[in-house]
Amino acid sequence: MRKHKLGKKSDASISIAIDDGFMRKFADYCLMDDYYMSVFFKDDAASMQCVLKVILDRTDLKVETVKTQDVLFASNGRRAQLDVVATDATGTVYDIEIQRAEEGASPLRARYYSGILDSCMLPAGAEYDELHEKYVIFITEKDVLKDGLPIYHITRRIEETGKRFCDGEHIVYVNGACCDTKTALGRLMHDFFCRSADGMYYDELRNRTTALKESKEVDKMSDVIREMVERGIEQGREEGREEGREEGMEKGVRSAQLRIVHTMLGRGFDVKEISECLSLPVEDVEAYAKASP
Repeated sequence: MRKHKLGKKSDASISIAIDDGFMRKFADYCLMDDYYMSVFFKDDAASMQCVLKVILDRTDLKVETVKTQDVLFASNGRRAQLDVVATDATGTVYDIEIQRAEEGASPLRARYYSGILDSCMLPAGAEYDELHEKYVIFITEKDVLKDGLPIYHITRRIEETGKRFCDGEHIVYVNGACCDTKTALGRLMHDFFCRSADGMYYDELRNRTTALKESKEVDKMSDVIREMVERGIEQGREEGREEGREEGMEKGVRSAQLRIVHTMLGRGFDVKEISECLSLPVEDVEAYAKASP
């Protein structure tokens, strides 16, 4: 068993133990698992460009930046943790959310995420015409909108005339249950459920999968957990600063551990395995398991 310990960057005394069984479970991840997806697309413009070109049926789209698990704070409001945020050469912003549970892809969540993107996009004193076009895209395991379509495009229209109200906002739902490999979108959804590079249709996704899952890259899983912990700590610090409290660090650690525990439970780890991997008492893991992430 290999054990990895976080350094001074996070100021957290959390050890991460990675054994062969853990890595076998990592090999079972696919792009519909949000934490694996966040590592898969991190700083990988080519893969994200491939995905967006297919979903939006565009050949001219050029992705320039990709960030994953980005946290946005609305003033006096709820924070939002976005799965993947990309920008293209025109400044258009794309938020891509992976959702296996239907309740995580509600229209109200799409509305909130779209609004918080706007609030963070426009600095104080800027003109409204400086707002960039934006897309909030949900890729869901099942047909959340339940009309049997592979993809849904939601835009605003003027009721009296039927004309589009062009405010630059787009919401898209992609139905992951539609994996018809006769279509470009169906092939993409097929690739999102692949757990290995074998059988993938898109070169960019196949090459990235091979790079992450081949044996010499096994420590990527420890990197995933380390990033989760550090991200949670930084979130706690930010929340602590906003609320004028000094325990932001401690809250960040707890927040990160809570999310990690629930993610690992969802991937089939038992309480004892999680306890060993995160160097947490079994009682703490059990308490996290009962709490809401």
